[in-house]
Amino acid sequence: MNNAAKQEFQKANDHSLEFYSQLVHNAADEHSIVAQSQMSHLRRFNAMLHLGDFHGKSLLDIGCGLGGFYNFLLERGIETDYMGIDINPDMIAKAKEKNPEMADRFQVFDIIENDFPSKFDYSIAIGILNLNFGGEINNEMNFSLMKQMAKHSEKGFAVSMTSNLSPKPTPNTYYFDAKTIIDQTLTITKNYKIDHSYLPNDFTIFGYMEDFFKK
Repeated sequence: MNNAAKQEFQKANDHSLEFYSQLVHNAADEHSIVAQSQMSHLRRFNAMLHLGDFHGKSLLDIGCGLGGFYNFLLERGIETDYMGIDINPDMIAKAKEKNPEMADRFQVFDIIENDFPSKFDYSIAIGILNLNFGGEINNEMNFSLMKQMAKHSEKGFAVSMTSNLSPKPTPNTYYFDAKTIIDQTLTITKNYKIDHSYLPNDFTIFGYMEDFFKK
């Protein structure tokens, strides 16, 4: 990554840190803390379950917030070797406080610019780049994210993002083009699927490291 790209990524991170830190201190619940409604948050969680069978597998949750997906899995009896990372120290502090039995499994880490020291069966990222950073920076960061997720996943990865088919767009949100995301995914893996059915303003891309036809 060249210096210009690093500077743009850092500006985006700074914007994200400021935005979500305000929500951590002012939002009413764990859903609004990550700028989502309870309904949309749970639908995005449910979409992630289509990536694969998480039970007994290792899972990296990128942009984990307060660890909501970890608790979502526990409520459904899905036990994983879970690790949650987020660039926001306020989020991680709250996640540790909320999940004291798992405090060591939440870390401040920026995987877009750094390699995590471990690999996992699966990795997920739920709407972590939906803030509008301006220009094409969202797409560039999302592509870098997917490449890093593939690098750190043995079986597969999934990323959810807001869709440019949204019927009610808002200025502060970036809306991704599914065709562009598919093209980017195809440079990483030819084994993918996409789900645009769970919300009108959102979709999830699933990438797999294993060849579907060699099992």
